[in-house]
Amino acid sequence: MMQSLISKAIVSELSDKLHTKVSIGKIEYKLFNDVAIYDLYVEDQQRDSLLFANRIDAHFKFFKFFQGKIIFTSVEFNKLFGNLIIYKDGHSNLDFVIKAFKKPPTKDTTQVEYHINHFKLKNSRFNYTNYKEFKSLPNGVFNANRLRLENINTDISLNVFKKDSLDLKILSFNAVEKTGLVLTDLKTQITGSSRSINVPSFSLRMPNSNVLLENIRLKYDSLADLKHFTNKVKWNARIKQSTIALSDLRAFVPDFKNVKGVAVLKGSITGRVSSLHLENMEVKYGNSFLLKAELDVNGLPDLREAFVYGQIKELHFYKGDVQDFISDLSRKPFILPKELDQLGLIQYKGNITGFLSNLV
Repeated sequence: MMQSLISKAIVSELSDKLHTKVSIGKIEYKLFNDVAIYDLYVEDQQRDSLLFANRIDAHFKFFKFFQGKIIFTSVEFNKLFGNLIIYKDGHSNLDFVIKAFKKPPTKDTTQVEYHINHFKLKNSRFNYTNYKEFKSLPNGVFNANRLRLENINTDISLNVFKKDSLDLKILSFNAVEKTGLVLTDLKTQITGSSRSINVPSFSLRMPNSNVLLENIRLKYDSLADLKHFTNKVKWNARIKQSTIALSDLRAFVPDFKNVKGVAVLKGSITGRVSSLHLENMEVKYGNSFLLKAELDVNGLPDLREAFVYGQIKELHFYKGDVQDFISDLSRKPFILPKELDQLGLIQYKGNITGFLSNLV
């Protein structure tokens, strides 16, 4: 009886709000205030899949049910598939959902409400395509405007989620992107408003890397700027001592897949993704490579177009470390002139400029 009432209420409410196809396979009522919802399907207005969930475990307020209300407070999706598309005119296939839930409900007619404060995903997938900003990249190269995430598992605690304010903790997040980018575990806390986002700490582990940032602050003129994060959002952050295996970055630079070395770095970042300023940067690599520099990098996130200008405060390395790095990168032996052996530890101070493929 209760299963049937909840199922009909959810389908009816969502269909009436969204004016699109919504279906549910079945609902199982569990002890007191938990239900399992199977095979939830929601279409977008182009009759394509917007969301499908194999199973949803939801927690609701038990006593409110007898007052004619179904108020969900936490939800766990198992084998969710989400499909977000931004079209060339800037609109998305999710806009009609956002618009529907923005409308204030008429007096006491809404039977289902969502006050979610705990959110989990297990074994899920998510596709994101942004045709407005899309630029074609070679196969196997990470493209932020065409994401295909698989094996998503996340646990999010949501304290505040309103039109112009946000307070949440990502307790864990892991996923694999189709280009081979593997996020082993991500943890962070985020508070945001209509003009800024603060992230006190950020921790990201990849198979052989550990990235730690703190005091991250993002500033923008309006929430709409977040759709153009690369060019319109200003941010600053401090990089605590982190280790990065270059092979973990092969989705951005495919040739890195053969590089076995690990870089240790620290410093701070300011600017926009498209025009970053790196201060007090210190990078160690191999047995002898050390770089201390101030760097300006323009053209990201496409590393092929990244133009670098830097003031090198200190750079030193032995010939062998450079040979090994280039050999791994090119997958063939690389031998520098033997005369360099006489120099021993090579040191440099000065400027560096150019693209990563042609530095001067």
